[in-house]
Amino acid sequence: MSISINTATLHSKYDPWKEAEKYLRHSAVSADSSVYLLIEPGRGYLTHLLHTRNPNARLIEIHCSPEIEPLHSSEVSGIESWNPRSEQSLSAFLAEQIEDLDIGTVSILEWPPAERVFGSTFNIIKNTVRGFLQERRGTIHTTGKFGRLWLRNTLKRVADMPPLLNKFRVHSPIVIAASGPTLNRAIPVLQRYHRELFILALPSSIPALQAAGIAPDMIVHSDPGFYAGYHLRTVDSEHTLAAAPLHSAGYRHSDLRYTLLSTSTPIEKFFAHELGLDPIRIDSHGTVAGIAFQLAFHLGIRENRADPLEGPPIIFAGLDFSYDDILGHSRPHSFDKILSAVHTRLQPLQHIYYARSPRSEGEGQYQSFALERYSGWFQQLSPNYRRRVYRLFPSAVEIPGFIDIGAEEFARCLGENRDNAGCAAGAGNTYSADLHRVSKVKSRTAIIRYSKLLHTQYEAFMAEAASGGSCSGEALRTLK
Repeated sequence: MSISINTATLHSKYDPWKEAEKYLRHSAVSADSSVYLLIEPGRGYLTHLLHTRNPNARLIEIHCSPEIEPLHSSEVSGIESWNPRSEQSLSAFLAEQIEDLDIGTVSILEWPPAERVFGSTFNIIKNTVRGFLQERRGTIHTTGKFGRLWLRNTLKRVADMPPLLNKFRVHSPIVIAASGPTLNRAIPVLQRYHRELFILALPSSIPALQAAGIAPDMIVHSDPGFYAGYHLRTVDSEHTLAAAPLHSAGYRHSDLRYTLLSTSTPIEKFFAHELGLDPIRIDSHGTVAGIAFQLAFHLGIRENRADPLEGPPIIFAGLDFSYDDILGHSRPHSFDKILSAVHTRLQPLQHIYYARSPRSEGEGQYQSFALERYSGWFQQLSPNYRRRVYRLFPSAVEIPGFIDIGAEEFARCLGENRDNAGCAAGAGNTYSADLHRVSKVKSRTAIIRYSKLLHTQYEAFMAEAASGGSCSGEALRTLK
């Protein structure tokens, strides 16, 4: 059976099976991939042939139209499928189906006639898939690059675990302060209303907020490297909360009160079990802004309401994903002193900023490769987020899933939240939480023991993670 749209056909009218076999024979697709991702395979002739070649592989179909009726066969089951009418966005579907450990073994197959049949729809889906895989590969690259720091930070934080905040709930609007250039434009608005906001700050936004006299309620950070910790050097540990996974930088700030995050890696599961921790589960992400976005939904769920789109407004400030001329961050910024220290008469400060900016690659360029990838993830978010998520003084980079607002709309949004929540402005009751003090290890002998166990049982950890198991299984029993 062939499918025709505007006279273009998706399958051969005479022998679609032979057509699919010919495509496979001349393609460079691997016969031993663990995951096959098929972009509009039509009725699924190609899918069935791949199953015959590699019956243990997972098969994922991405369709351009919900009208295509797939082949039904008792020999092939468990095919995961997405189409534009699916409840999930394509990015959310891919994140659910493809684990980080699978990224290196994913084979993508684009059925050639589909581009002729579906045109721009096919290209949009293809670019979404590629953007998702590039973003996930970036996350894996970051983890690999900082692998040693990841383990070191984990062990040192376990050795001196700070007080943890459990059952954390935010009752006021949540402002996520990123460090894009538009944060400086948003700061006067935040100064006016900050007493009735819960300000969730990314580390690089701290200097600009502090310069304006705004103390963030919580800092969310996830990177293990030096510069992530460098941003935290001026934090008032006594009055500031933090949210971070075990591996993040800043383990020296053991007097901070923490909300623990976890991406459910085997090592994180092991220590959560060993120390009786109850972290907030988040998906790994290449940028801390993506982690803060997930965290805001966990913190701001109203009691007795399971719908994550019901709750206090979530408002981004400084989420630009672009440069303002040669400036990529709000001012002041932690890197200002570092760059000022290395400029010379022959290499002035403005030249350094210019060389670091996309402007140096051509006139009109305002996004680096990393910013383009990160903005791509946000741009694929479902329009349903417009029920709750806003962007104050947005840059030229559009995020269709968020509502763009200015100062007047910001004030109106806060007024509506007061009416819905029944709380008065300036009440100061922005959050509630239970404080849980962890029994600190503080024993060098114990840390050495953990280090040796993690080193010797690394393969067991990875094998269990790849099979979808948890650390409550054989790997954990071996570690103990």
